Amino acid sequence: MNLINHIYYQLKPFIPRSLQIALRRMVVQGKRKRYSHIWPIDEKAAKPPENWRGWPDGKKFALVLMHDVDTAKGHEKCLDLAQIDERMGFRSSFNFVPERYLVSSEVRQILVEKGFEIGVHGLKHDGKLFSSRKTFLEQAARINHYLKDWKSVGFVSPSMHRNLDWVHDLNLEYDASTFDTDPFEPQPEGVSTIFPFWVPATRNPLPEFGCSEAGTPARPAGGRNSKPETVLRNGFIELPYTLPQDFTLFVIVGEKSIDLWKQKLDWIVKNGAMALLITHPDYMSFNGKRPASGEYPVEYYKEFLEYIKTTYKDQYWNVLPKEVACFWRDRQSQKRKTILPQKYEVKLIDPITDPRWDAFVENHPYGWICHLSGWKKVLETSFPHMKGHYLALVDESNEIKAGLPLYEVRSWLTGNRLVSIPFATLSDPLISSQDEFEALFNKAIHLSHHLGVSHIHIKTLHASRFIEEPRLSSDCFYVSHYLPLNGNPSEILKTFHLTAVRQPLRKLSATELKVHMGAGDDDLRTFYSLYGRTRKRLGLPSQPYGFFQALWNTFMPNGKLSLLLAELNGRPVAGHIYFKSNGRCSMEFEGWDRDVYHLTPNHFLIWEALKTACGEGYQLFDFGRTSPSDKGLMKFKERWGTELISLSEYYYPGEAGIKPSEKQDSSRYKFVRRLCNVAPDPMYQIISGFCYRHLG
Repeated sequence: MNLINHIYYQLKPFIPRSLQIALRRMVVQGKRKRYSHIWPIDEKAAKPPENWRGWPDGKKFALVLMHDVDTAKGHEKCLDLAQIDERMGFRSSFNFVPERYLVSSEVRQILVEKGFEIGVHGLKHDGKLFSSRKTFLEQAARINHYLKDWKSVGFVSPSMHRNLDWVHDLNLEYDASTFDTDPFEPQPEGVSTIFPFWVPATRNPLPEFGCSEAGTPARPAGGRNSKPETVLRNGFIELPYTLPQDFTLFVIVGEKSIDLWKQKLDWIVKNGAMALLITHPDYMSFNGKRPASGEYPVEYYKEFLEYIKTTYKDQYWNVLPKEVACFWRDRQSQKRKTILPQKYEVKLIDPITDPRWDAFVENHPYGWICHLSGWKKVLETSFPHMKGHYLALVDESNEIKAGLPLYEVRSWLTGNRLVSIPFATLSDPLISSQDEFEALFNKAIHLSHHLGVSHIHIKTLHASRFIEEPRLSSDCFYVSHYLPLNGNPSEILKTFHLTAVRQPLRKLSATELKVHMGAGDDDLRTFYSLYGRTRKRLGLPSQPYGFFQALWNTFMPNGKLSLLLAELNGRPVAGHIYFKSNGRCSMEFEGWDRDVYHLTPNHFLIWEALKTACGEGYQLFDFGRTSPSDKGLMKFKERWGTELISLSEYYYPGEAGIKPSEKQDSSRYKFVRRLCNVAPDPMYQIISGFCYRHLG
């Protein structure tokens, strides 16, 4: 959002509505002549998509009607507007703002029963949704809640504010926040097409995971200073509106007829494209009443529908937005090229005895510690309710091309399931195409049936762009904070928050804190004591010591795990465990003594780890997974100059499993946290052991 828009939306609540409209009229009148060559028609937008074969049943054009309901006033008129559509033989969608006014469940139910669609129109309609990545992610969690609760698959951004990269964090099938041409909107850049289009999640979030021209993962071309992107989610269908919005046309521009609508529609029909119209019941005057300021007669809308019916009888395909999105998604899937080897097979392999596996992981751009055979040893020796099953896609030369590690987790309490991969923040399927994932996933389903487990749970960071699987549902609750490293700690220091990070770091020189690199079992036990006390304070169960011992014995000797302890006058007061691999240094486990928290020992250890990571040539410093509901931890990590990326989780069948967003709100989850917090130490150890016998 540019500075002028930012200032305007900060002041908007204090500006009378009449003055808002007057200001917009002044701006539009000044622009209209200047942009007459592209509004209301931009000839460049008529170019059809590649291999375009037309609409279903030979229809000449698609007609999509949408109604954005901006206010409570508009909400009151919805059923009247729906009655007009229904009476004239049309169906449309109604997009509501969930947290600006009370959205009646009864109204939604009536609309759905009559064949209309319900969509989500922002969250608060306050102009702040895209003001920052942090704000967007916080609101996206709520928007996803309403998408699920309302059984909606579509989203329309208020005022057409947008960042299509960020929209990948919403669980939707389509977005309708763009236009072919509309220079009068706050973000005036159009998409220059009157057809739907596919928005793939093609950008990788991290510099070491680029994408070659062939579409396969590749090592970075930009080196350490490559600027990370910020999102990766499934692709979605974008539905640009192609007819001027009613508010713009009648309230702002001041048109007194529907001539511009008819002119634009005729041009769209001529080019066989999609006529998508967004209108607002808020600004319609019903029942013959004289329009108030900021309104127009609903007869304009009726007249336009009648024009469509009479002029283009039997030539239009009037469908709901979700239906045209489904049509376009099917078209997109038919375009997709198969890039699997001609001869391939998905095999179950044992990574511990098969030397191909670890070599494949080390050379795959998504490979991480948890993919290695050592992780299988760690989990199976630490947790008897887990067993690893490794699916490998092997080509005709017997070379591994893709892989999907799955762990059978058996529990009478939380259900039997396959998880990729337990207790790992980064656990992408090791794939480079959608076809590879489909082949592996089909085998995973057969494996789940053979094992008699109820569902499959797959966690991703990088690979989401290759997961276009209708059999899976998704959740996007957790986020990861990461910091790009440029090899120069002094430059990185300048990006930290002044009072929350830089000043405490300066004061550390006056303390007696010293860093000690863990090297033996005694150091590991010291860390575990700090870790256990910290988890108990936070109301969280502790993983068993045997798990840390197995991690230590497996990954510390080869340099993929390091332990840093902060000591005060020789007494350990904080400890961090880091994983190191594939250009990334990741903070995985931490513990600290509450009595010395005022000395900021965590700041001390993070800074020491950062400097070490820079010196060792790592490209990213990962602060680990965070729940957005943990506001304190979110703020702490953000103040280190980090960037955010959403972590996608997928479930099969779609309704299976307890998703993170649901678990956080469950009474059982809250009860266990409270119990961990107040239980005596011996009881806390029992509770922790019981919990981790069922987690994964």
